[in-house]
Amino acid sequence: MVSWWGFESYSHKSLEELLKLSPKNFVTIYYETLMTANLKERNRMNAVKKIFSDLKRILEKYSRNPSWIRVDGKPLLVIYATEEYKVEEWKYIKGKLQEEGLDPFILGDTYNVSYLDVFDGLHTYNPIWITKRGLGFSNVYRTKAREAKRKGKLFAATVTPGYDDRKIRRPGTYIPREGGRYYRKVWEAAIGSGADWILITSWNEWFEGTEIEPSVEYGYDFLYLTSMYSGIFKSTK
Repeated sequence: MVSWWGFESYSHKSLEELLKLSPKNFVTIYYETLMTANLKERNRMNAVKKIFSDLKRILEKYSRNPSWIRVDGKPLLVIYATEEYKVEEWKYIKGKLQEEGLDPFILGDTYNVSYLDVFDGLHTYNPIWITKRGLGFSNVYRTKAREAKRKGKLFAATVTPGYDDRKIRRPGTYIPREGGRYYRKVWEAAIGSGADWILITSWNEWFEGTEIEPSVEYGYDFLYLTSMYSGIFKSTK
């Protein structure tokens, strides 16, 4: 999943390179709605139309690539900060895409189940808010999994190894990794919830301290844990 910030961004070049190199059913974008913030302030409808235009162009140009992930035969799109726009605005966007003969499977970044009236599933990008609010991962994930299933929609639980953005924000947020115990706890809650998918935040978002890729600090520890728990998750399906 490529964090995507527009056709002129470096992330778009990364997307094109990844599509050249990836196996079948491997790539999608994480559409960053925050890139439309300035336009939305000036003219909200123009921002909505920009999102439609971006997604239309992405789908027309790339979704037929064998590397693009498909769910139930539909090309997958994942939307960040879904609630920046209203349910009715997303219905407009999806309706316009369908008028163009494009019918993506859309996974929204929200736990507001009213968005399931337009989206095919929900998730949260970073679940550390569950820790910050003193809530239990198991309870939150089970509840959201049930709510999605009642509507016949998909629930993707998100796991993360910890969090530390104190180098880029003041005062910032620090959720310690606890030698891998935090990651284990979130994985076990995600698996136990009956989630359809499990997403990982993140592979390499170093500046928020959520990376699991090999590092001097942690070596391969978090890849080993990922391999172990993903195997357990797959065995339940």
